[in-house]
Amino acid sequence: MNLPYDVTWIAIALASFGAISLGVSKTGFPGLAIVNVLVIAEIFGAKNSVGIILPLLVVCDIIVLPLFWKHATWKMIWPLVPVTFVSILAAWWLLDIIEEATARRVIGGIILLMFGLQLIREFRKEFLEHLPDYAQHDWPRIAQRLLMQEDTEDLLRDASNAIDFAPDIFSPHTLAEVSLAAPLSSKQQLVGTIDRLIVLPDRIRVIDFKSNAVLPKRPEDTPAGILRQMGAYLEAVQAIWPDREISLEILWTSAPRLMILEHAIVRHA
Repeated sequence: MNLPYDVTWIAIALASFGAISLGVSKTGFPGLAIVNVLVIAEIFGAKNSVGIILPLLVVCDIIVLPLFWKHATWKMIWPLVPVTFVSILAAWWLLDIIEEATARRVIGGIILLMFGLQLIREFRKEFLEHLPDYAQHDWPRIAQRLLMQEDTEDLLRDASNAIDFAPDIFSPHTLAEVSLAAPLSSKQQLVGTIDRLIVLPDRIRVIDFKSNAVLPKRPEDTPAGILRQMGAYLEAVQAIWPDREISLEILWTSAPRLMILEHAIVRHA
């Protein structure tokens, strides 16, 4: 069998593993896509890997498109189309003129940047989980300890704004990071963590924190993955408190803004 590259079957197996990681990343584990980038770049070279990974991404998106078509918010997608095509052309031109070693450094830098941005998103939630447990004058010190760096002003400001916006969500009487495991009607097993759970005599408030940069204007415009997550929480919590009203809420921390989701919306997702 003639192969386009001088690779061994072990390398092909690793490349297949990378491709599988890319597919699994589309199911809700985006960090696995980095495994594919690293493996393909190591086997085929940094410049060639771009031409291999881009079609793989397109194929993965086409496969999942029927599942998300009804949830797509096209007014958010269309502005990205021209930028995407311009970026592809710019990358094609750039890869044609730079050396392989430079391409490896560029791709490595992009991976580190994306990894750092993901960490920042996670630490935003860490702020909201831990800051209310301390006196406000200690918040800068706690923020620096959580991030292990000095420049925490922006993240601390966003977290403080969210806490000031909805102080009832962060009161000592609420339950933080509630682990939940329950069978669902779909015969799947839910294992998750509710960011904030407020148990009241007549209703239960289920609040999830999201740090998305682009916020949906309406509850029905919320990304499908988030709606399905809240729908699973709804089914599990209703099984525990069948006689109480369940309120599903999302605290968008970058605004801040509190959005209530109707049960019909999350069940339809």
